[in-house]
Amino acid sequence: NAENAKVLFSAIELLPEQQKTAFILCFIEELPQKEAAEVMQLSVKAIESLLQRSKGNLRKHLEDFYPNRRK
Repeated sequence: NAENAKVLFSAIELLPEQQKTAFILCFIEELPQKEAAEVMQLSVKAIESLLQRSKGNLRKHLEDFYPNRRK
């Protein structure tokens, strides 16, 4: 729904720049990690790390909006 999307994109905006870029390329634009690595001029391992950190940070940011969700 539109409200959930708004909350998610607000949380994405709070991510550090490289985490945000990697998250958008891989999960929003649906680029393979290898292509995201080429775009960002990083290794695939670096992209994997950025994605893991971005998901963890998003989880923290979204806990306020969804406090009853299980981890």
